[in-house]
Amino acid sequence: MNQESTARQAALFDVSGKTVLVTGAFSGLGRDFARVLGEAGATLALAGRRIGQGRELAAAFAREGMRAHALEMDVRCAESVEAAMVELVSTLGAPDVLINNAGVTLTKPLLDVTEDEWAGIIDVNLN
Repeated sequence: MNQESTARQAALFDVSGKTVLVTGAFSGLGRDFARVLGEAGATLALAGRRIGQGRELAAAFAREGMRAHALEMDVRCAESVEAAMVELVSTLGAPDVLINNAGVTLTKPLLDVTEDEWAGIIDVNLN
């Protein structure tokens, strides 16, 4: 890749001044998405259920020069999402970008999955 195309790509991916909300941000792919966006200049709103882990991640990102704020959010619960959004808007403003990453898996044979387990997966991953 030449310098011109590298510069063009960097300009296209510039999220400086943007607030990005990443759900499921405290581990795995969500953490990786957040890191890339933070390194590209975004202010990060890191959302997830394990707020202690989220605060540690936000602090780690801050030590690396990124601006990050952890929000406790359970995407299965409308009240939790609403409370997190109120906190987000009051601290960082409305998000410019949403990375809707939260998701769960279940590792067991399909025929052993109960209706409640299936409903829980669908609730987090689709609803």
